[in-house]
Amino acid sequence: MTETSVGTRGFYGWKNVVLLFFVYLSTLGIVFYGYSVIFPAMIKALEWNRGTASIAQTICVLLMGTIIPLVAYSINKNGVKKTMRFGIALLSVGMLLLGTVTSRMWQWIILWGLVVGIGFGFCGTVPIQTLLMHWFNVKRATAIGLVMTGAAVGGFLAQPFFTWLMGLVNSWRVAWLVGAGFGVVALVCSFFLVNKPEDLGQFADGLSPEQIAEAQKASGGGAHTFRTSIIWDVKDVFRTPVIYFITIFVIGQLMSLFMITSHGYLHFIGRNFTQMQAASILSFIILGSGCARFPAGRLAGRPD
Repeated sequence: MTETSVGTRGFYGWKNVVLLFFVYLSTLGIVFYGYSVIFPAMIKALEWNRGTASIAQTICVLLMGTIIPLVAYSINKNGVKKTMRFGIALLSVGMLLLGTVTSRMWQWIILWGLVVGIGFGFCGTVPIQTLLMHWFNVKRATAIGLVMTGAAVGGFLAQPFFTWLMGLVNSWRVAWLVGAGFGVVALVCSFFLVNKPEDLGQFADGLSPEQIAEAQKASGGGAHTFRTSIIWDVKDVFRTPVIYFITIFVIGQLMSLFMITSHGYLHFIGRNFTQMQAASILSFIILGSGCARFPAGRLAGRPD
């Protein structure tokens, strides 16, 4: 495909960004953050012990992280698109079963802890960011920031929406079924994703090698953002102190996030807030995190 035909057809990378935005909004945004208000209603109706039932969330979060090597293997073998489809389909099936057959603790732990947890891992940040890295170089951070905002928007909407819906129909099961519906929306979006620019005869950022060479010549040969010239081996990575600082930072950030999203709603209810007030507080906390994601992406893409 020539440069002219690529320009006529349009750069597909930004279309991928829009599709991934809605995938992330529907899965991590609606489903994962929706857990915060659905879980309390479910354990109250089924008269479960809160601590025991929380085991499922612990397993879910652990799996989202520990299966990453398997997710990476699937991406290398099958591509991002098929990997995400598998994860979204698994997630949707798990949500459907949660809303229809779940009545015992072991069912809840298997479905939310294992099935949904694996689903999140296969359709989460690793495959999403891998696809964006294929399509973007110069504007990579901006693209990632835009997509990551989708989860915050979904979480902002999910908290009050599910609270209102469960109060309207007086059932927690309908919330899981609606979550499964959003999973289907994400699955449909995933069919329109394109793994790599080469699949359409295009180039990263929509720039041909000739255009990149001209841009680098005009800017003195420097890239817009830092690109290391070192090829890192795994053993070399773990000999670098920076990786441990990053790991500690991420663990601290995620522990705080999961503590708030898992138990914040129940905490506010215990402090005599109404259900809608508690849900609204969580929704604005999540929205606040989202407001920083796109600006952070823009800043990360600056050369200085």
